[in-house]
Amino acid sequence: MTVRLLTNIGRLWTGSEILSNAAIVTGDDRIAWVGPAAELPQRIPGVVDDIVDVDHVENLGGGLVTPGLIDAHTHPVYAGNRWAELAMRSNGSSPAEIAAAGGGVASTVTVTRGTDPWTLCNGVRARLGRWLRSGTTTLEAKTGYHLTRDGELADVRMLRGLEGEQGMPRVHVTFMAAHAVPPEFFGRRHDYIDAVSSWCADAAAIGADSVDVYCEEGRFSEDEARWILAAGRRSGLLPRLHACGDSRTGAAGLAAELGCASADILHEATEEDVAALAQAGVAAVVCPSPALQTSARPPVRDLLDKGVAVALGTDHAPGVTGITSMSLVISLAVAYFGMSVEEALRAATIGGAHALRAPDRGAMVRGRLADMVLWDADHEGAFVWSYGLTPRRVWLGGLLLAAATSAWAHAGGSTGYASITISRSTVRYSLTLPISTLPSELAEVVRLAQTGSPLNREKLLDLIRTKIVLRAKDTRCEPGPGQVLPSAHDATSFTMLVDFACGSVVRELIVQDNIFDMLGSDHHTLAKVEAPGGTQQFAFAPDTREARFAFGDSGDLAHSTGSFFVMGVHHILSGYDHLLFLVGLLLPGGGLLSLAKIITAFTIAHSVTLSLAVLQIITLPDRLIEAVIALSIAFVAAENLFLNPAVSRRWLVSFAFGLVHGFGFSSALRELNLPAHGLLVSLFGFNAGVEVGQGLVVAIALPLLVLLRKTRWERRMVWSSSLAILLVGVVLFVERAFF
Repeated sequence: MTVRLLTNIGRLWTGSEILSNAAIVTGDDRIAWVGPAAELPQRIPGVVDDIVDVDHVENLGGGLVTPGLIDAHTHPVYAGNRWAELAMRSNGSSPAEIAAAGGGVASTVTVTRGTDPWTLCNGVRARLGRWLRSGTTTLEAKTGYHLTRDGELADVRMLRGLEGEQGMPRVHVTFMAAHAVPPEFFGRRHDYIDAVSSWCADAAAIGADSVDVYCEEGRFSEDEARWILAAGRRSGLLPRLHACGDSRTGAAGLAAELGCASADILHEATEEDVAALAQAGVAAVVCPSPALQTSARPPVRDLLDKGVAVALGTDHAPGVTGITSMSLVISLAVAYFGMSVEEALRAATIGGAHALRAPDRGAMVRGRLADMVLWDADHEGAFVWSYGLTPRRVWLGGLLLAAATSAWAHAGGSTGYASITISRSTVRYSLTLPISTLPSELAEVVRLAQTGSPLNREKLLDLIRTKIVLRAKDTRCEPGPGQVLPSAHDATSFTMLVDFACGSVVRELIVQDNIFDMLGSDHHTLAKVEAPGGTQQFAFAPDTREARFAFGDSGDLAHSTGSFFVMGVHHILSGYDHLLFLVGLLLPGGGLLSLAKIITAFTIAHSVTLSLAVLQIITLPDRLIEAVIALSIAFVAAENLFLNPAVSRRWLVSFAFGLVHGFGFSSALRELNLPAHGLLVSLFGFNAGVEVGQGLVVAIALPLLVLLRKTRWERRMVWSSSLAILLVGVVLFVERAFF
């Protein structure tokens, strides 16, 4: 059994009350103890004999913790969108006008049927992942956009299969072929109802949990719903009912009569409906987003006062809303339904568990699933203020998963330096990042952490804990305590350090780096891995996020070299200052021999200084190098404009400034401080990548220059291009030298 102790919880919503300064103990995937930290027992029978012997201790920095949220009403299996229809609706178009324009449920059915299973599954997978990253650990997910036996059953299998994938929430699958009557059954309505009833047994057999019917005017009547739900119940499915959403019918009363697990939407429910639901013990699932869209007012206060278990849902659907954040739903429930924060939290946790008949979740009680969320706040009132509060950490069954970090995502380029040290069963992972390239919100968190804020320090460490995945063989290493330190190399950088416990001696390590989700597609992480058996290097990039390190395995040499080769190609192609210098050299033209000498001189020169700098034989200040590189750009452009350079001798300029550019290339590798025996291989791969990238640029530019040679456009092109390059070089020089 793996035992975890979560400490320094500022406020904890247990599902029924708020505790201050609390602690949680979990054993494997279940909660073992919850309470005030001052009452933490020394021994928990059947879990741990001495609390000091727990496997992992996590300091939550005084933050707010709740059970994982539960979304009790969603329609996530669809393809396409209905944005045009939503725009028409906002302009006052009637349902008949929307249908005449090709909108409505039938339009989504057509697109979904025409989408291949692979694409459909990828879309659903992405949506489910967003739910989990926003703090929803369980959701009810309906089918209903195929409306054929094979399509609806395939949707059930898809949802059940996706639930088992890493990074997915728990899924309660609802079979909802009774969403609408498909066009091929026009005039044969009863045949479709009989068909759906017969499909229920098959849906139950492959993993469906519930059956639902859209009981509204224009969809399915109460008698039709009764027939389908009875068939579903005989097959072992829990009955649910879309009731009184668009029209005032007897659907809510029918849900009470049948003892449904839930009656959903309830926009038009009456006092009699509320009384019937309360007497029958049927949960009411209300969704503030569609209610707000239609100015509907479900009787939420009456439901609460009468003792009905109220649950909240997003009602995510292509024709309704794209919301996947239950924290946003909590905010809307407080603002629009008039619920208190505690009432909304209860509806999004215990209420959802009641609606799904899932008594193993939704509350911080011993024996329940350890599905928990640490929020980016220290008080539950933040749900009222934030309108979409984001998590810092999400645990599913006690396992720490990725938290939402979209607010920090950006597209700027940056390089991080990782040091991974293996010591028996422990792996120490440290990452150094330059503060200047961080998104503004993350940079502010760094600033606050460096002033001593424990909450912000833990936010930074959570980036490592959630975005870096280490596995020793098939076992995931558990992140533990960490530190945030100023960089030893540069005051404008900082270092995050986290220790991972792998359970046994690490002989093979798999590293998955997902830091690009926050820092953008232009970020690279240069990693040095040290173990008793040797040292290896790897360059992580968005398309090479995972690497395997087995010391003594010669196959990893080629893997490491290849990663630095790719990085070299990317470095030269994304380094516009190097490219501007090279193009400026080539603009005046000349014979093939002269051009070859220019390119060769540049290649030899930067290869020499790249090696000298990375081997730390010669080092120069980065600011000086960057300023001189900018000056070299301005120089070659000015020479093109004013000095009429002799092409045959321009290789000397190329060689001289190539020496400077080599120092610029070295900055990407030098900070890693790699040992000499591994550095030569990495240096070779990186330099080869730079040469190949440079060759690609020349192969594209040279034919264009040859085509323009001796035409009336040549002089104008050389002059205008050189002027533009000169201006860029001057601006860069001033910026790098004086600011």
